[in-house]
Amino acid sequence: MLVSLLVWSQAVATMSLVGADEAVIFQSGGSSSRAWTLRAAVARDAVVQAALGCLVLLGAAYYIVQPDSAITWVYVAAATMVVPLNTFTLLSIVPLRAGQRIVAWNLVRLMRPVTYALGTALLWASGTLTVLSTLVAYLVGGLLLSLVLVVLARRDGRARLAPDEERVTISYGRRLVLATLPQRIGPQLDQLLLGLFLAPAVLGVYSVATSIAAVVLMIGTSLDQVLFPRFSAGQFSRPALAKAVAGGMGAGLLASLALVPMAGPAIELLYGQEFLGALKPLTILLLAAVVRIGAQCLGAALKASGTLSAYTWAQVAGVLTLLGVFCLTSGRGGAGAAIASLAGALATFVISWVAVLKLQSTGPSLRAPLETDYV
Repeated sequence: MLVSLLVWSQAVATMSLVGADEAVIFQSGGSSSRAWTLRAAVARDAVVQAALGCLVLLGAAYYIVQPDSAITWVYVAAATMVVPLNTFTLLSIVPLRAGQRIVAWNLVRLMRPVTYALGTALLWASGTLTVLSTLVAYLVGGLLLSLVLVVLARRDGRARLAPDEERVTISYGRRLVLATLPQRIGPQLDQLLLGLFLAPAVLGVYSVATSIAAVVLMIGTSLDQVLFPRFSAGQFSRPALAKAVAGGMGAGLLASLALVPMAGPAIELLYGQEFLGALKPLTILLLAAVVRIGAQCLGAALKASGTLSAYTWAQVAGVLTLLGVFCLTSGRGGAGAAIASLAGALATFVISWVAVLKLQSTGPSLRAPLETDYV
């Protein structure tokens, strides 16, 4: 139940800001001060998305928990609170990404997972680790991060904007909603489906494999969050993109090869022998993570091009492929879900690669900042 709640909370919370954050980065052109100003322009859209996200998560949490007492209703409410908190923190981190303030960005984005890890470790050591206390630890990490971001926002200046810049930013962000929604949900779709249609024990074991594979997937997430602001600021070339794809996938492959021999002993030590079943899907998930790293690098270039149709099709193809393969392999449990995840990653990578090859620009700048591109 806890794994299902966290997976759904993180997925819906991430999707609740779809489009708004990257629209600010795209339009800011590498300026942190412009990003702080543009952040206010998309705030209303972000609030609407957060409200819708709360409704979606409320329904999912109710289905997962099936509340029949006051404490189980608190589980549902605590899980839903993740959405508005995540919306605020992600939108406040955007100016750091836009200004390519890598050190500050890395420090603040590590605050929540580190706080959550320390909190759950203390709860476990004290014998008070429950569904509710774990959710509270997750929320506390988000609150601390929010306080730090408020302080950073007061320190940075604000830039003046042209009269139509807010409109252009909002227009691009709304189009980006449909383009990036599949990308946000794709890497977690296998877990979401397992949590809804198979026994909780299957997801419990599978989540161990996904948590290990997530270590490799962090490489792609970090590259996407660094490359997109750079490409949006005009710092693009095809050789640089090719190096990023090759370097990222190479690093992911090396990390995967290092994790495989350590996974068995680590799982047995930390979780127990009953979780060794996670080894079967783990190898497949590690391969899928390597492929997703390449797809995320290519996706950063497609998003920065301002032409979102190719990016959208690549992401939609990945999600549809994952869904189709999952239906065919669901009888194999966690291994089937891992195969579906790999198939979806491959579909996104191939279509993204073809789309990048079709981009006409080969010079230092990928984007052509014409207003008609965003209206």
